[in-house]
Amino acid sequence: MSTQRNEPKTTPEIYKMEEINFSELFQYFWQKKALILSFVISGFIIAAAAAYSIKPVYQTSALIIPPSIAGLGDLVQVSDTKTARDSNAVLAQALEFSEGATEVLKRNLMSEAMVQKFKERNSQAEESLSIHVSEDRLRCKSITLPDSRMACNSVMLTVSGVDRLKLKPALDAYLHYVAALTAVEINEFMTGMGLVHRYDESGLYRVERASVVPDTPIRPRKILIFILGAFLGGAVGVIVVIARDLFGRNESGFGKKNRVKE
Repeated sequence: MSTQRNEPKTTPEIYKMEEINFSELFQYFWQKKALILSFVISGFIIAAAAAYSIKPVYQTSALIIPPSIAGLGDLVQVSDTKTARDSNAVLAQALEFSEGATEVLKRNLMSEAMVQKFKERNSQAEESLSIHVSEDRLRCKSITLPDSRMACNSVMLTVSGVDRLKLKPALDAYLHYVAALTAVEINEFMTGMGLVHRYDESGLYRVERASVVPDTPIRPRKILIFILGAFLGGAVGVIVVIARDLFGRNESGFGKKNRVKE
C-alpha cells in the first residue's frame, strides 16, 4: 500500500487554487517576514527623511473677478448700434466685454512661461516661490444660469513659499506684471480693430478677496507620511518575495528540463 507524501504548498500552487487558502498564504509570508520587515523599515526610514526635509510653507491667495462695466459704454455703442436700443442686450454685451478682458488675463496668469519670466525679472520672486492659478468654478456655477453661453471668469491666484514676508508682495507684483502685459496685448488688438477704447492694467480685473498671509504655516503631516512609507515598503517587500519565488521555480524547472534532455 503506497503512501503519498504531503508536501507543503508553495506560493504558485496556492495561487492556482480556485479558492485561496489564506491560512497557508499567511504562513508562507510569515516565513519570509525578515525580508518583508526589512522593506518596511527601509520605507519608514525613507519616509522619515522626506518628512523632515520638507520645510513648512506659508500660503496666500487672492480671488480675481472681471472688472466693472462702467467704463465700457463706448465699446458697446461702437460694436452694434441696433443692440443699443435694448437695455438688457446692452448690459449683456458689456458683461461679455468685461469677461473677455479677464479671460485674456487669466490665460496669461496661467502661463508657465509668464511665471518664469516674472521670477527672472523680479527680485522678490525667489525660485522657492510657487505660483498657482486656478478657476473658481463653484462661484461661476452659482452666479451663471445653466443654459447661459456667457463666460465666467473667477480666478484664484495663490502664492506659497517659506518666507512669509515675501508672499503678499510677490502676489501683488505678479498680478500687476501680467496685467500690464495683458493691457498692452488687448490695446494692440483694439488698435488693429480701429477702436479707440484703451485698457489699463487696473481695468482688467477686480480683487474680490484680497490676499492675507496667515501666521501659521502649512506643515507636512509627518505621521501620515510615516505610515504611507511603511505601507509602501511592505507592499514592495511582498512583491519581491513573490517574484523571487516565481523566478526561482522557473529557473529550477528550466534546469530540470535541461538535465532530462542530456
